[in-house]
Amino acid sequence: PYFPGRVSRWWLSQSLKHLEASLHRLGAAKLVTRRSADSVAALLQLVRDTGATHLFFNHLYDPISLVRDHRLKETLTAEGIVVQSFNADLLYDPWEVNDDKGQPFNMFMPFWNRCLSMPYDPPAPLLPPKRINSG
Repeated sequence: PYFPGRVSRWWLSQSLKHLEASLHRLGAAKLVTRRSADSVAALLQLVRDTGATHLFFNHLYDPISLVRDHRLKETLTAEGIVVQSFNADLLYDPWEVNDDKGQPFNMFMPFWNRCLSMPYDPPAPLLPPKRINSG
């Protein structure tokens, strides 16, 4: 389990307040937060409770989160929920930009040069919604 320190808890609290205010301005219902030892089960229950048909999230890259996110996608997709995850603030997923031996870079300039020579551009950022429909 993750036990954030005092500063992390403060940052999370403030971030959630700002997120809720932003969502409220778009017409969304009150932000729902839950503590759970099993985030997949908690999200599945929340989807059922709200009647949501789609779930969007930014995925993380640590091994535990990758496994959790894969399980989340499998579980919710089996329930008929459309699930889509994004790489958030990265230009490319970490496994897309490697050196000639297929290993991660350990210096910035070779990494950056590889990014500039990628055969495709990273996806353009999505525009924020003008309104959120909530039931």
